[in-house]
Amino acid sequence: MLFDEIHIHTSFQKGDYSKGTIGEVDEDLKSFLNYMTTGIADGAFAKEFDDAAQRVKSKEEDRYMTYQMDLLGRELDGEARGEQRGRESIAMKMLKKGNSFDLIAELTDLSIERIRELAAQIGKTGIQTA
Repeated sequence: MLFDEIHIHTSFQKGDYSKGTIGEVDEDLKSFLNYMTTGIADGAFAKEFDDAAQRVKSKEEDRYMTYQMDLLGRELDGEARGEQRGRESIAMKMLKKGNSFDLIAELTDLSIERIRELAAQIGKTGIQTA
């Protein structure tokens, strides 16, 4: 046999978990290796490791959810801006055709004040009432 003795050194917060010879494997190391292959934390160290892994996973899930909510918010903002631009574009066309501010407001759900602003942009003072 090439090796009479195998030394496995690991540095964890609590120190070395396994040093030994062939046939002698630290119980924490056995538990940890079992956890890594089965996902079952049956020893103190494996449970400690699993708790830490769950905390990391939870933080990752929180960051992912925050990211998804941010994306959704941006999407909704973009949709609202697009809808507003669409209503304003229709209002501009109606202004150019000489429609009244009241009719434009009724059909586009824009305020009379906003219609006045749009009219000023194209140099129309417009008809205020139907």
